[in-house]
Amino acid sequence: QPRLQPSANPAQIRHGSNTTMAKNNRGRTISVKGHITSNTSLSLSLLSNAQPWPVSG
Repeated sequence: QPRLQPSANPAQIRHGSNTTMAKNNRGRTISVKGHITSNTSLSLSLLSNAQPWPVSG
């Protein structure tokens, strides 16, 4: 769960519709987006390190 991961910021948990679903339903993400299976972990790392959305709070 993202809450237990230090890399998960409160902003990501609030906006977690993308990050949380990607981490929890990794199998579904691979099934739907099979063409970026090898980049799944990379995408998660990018989300953890660089937030594409503005942080307001």
